[in-house]
Amino acid sequence: AVTALVALGVPAARTGLETATSPHAATPSPLLLLAALWVAFLLVLVTNPLKGLRFLTPLFAPTALLAGAGLGAALGALARRSGGNGRWIYVLASLGLLDAAFGDLRRFFDLFVRRGIPDLATPWFTALH
Repeated sequence: AVTALVALGVPAARTGLETATSPHAATPSPLLLLAALWVAFLLVLVTNPLKGLRFLTPLFAPTALLAGAGLGAALGALARRSGGNGRWIYVLASLGLLDAAFGDLRRFFDLFVRRGIPDLATPWFTALH
């Protein structure tokens, strides 16, 4: 969520991302529209008296897309400034993302499979193995 919040500033700041600018001047940026959707939905969630984790699920995909755009912009800028070491920056970032993904998978199995914390979707995922 923190990287998505940082990425909200990317399209607004017009940092030169190809995805943040539209080829047509009158057409809004898709990334800027996604950021506006994210902020609007977050405001609806904050002002709604009903609270629950399930209400956050519509924010997951836009958060991941904005985080990816922010990370891509940061890595691209870092790679351009690093000279010949740009490829290693992408390799290290990819390894870090893989480690985070496997960490999420380990936490899922620990919480919902090993500890048996009830969740409606867990039987669907655990029946696949």
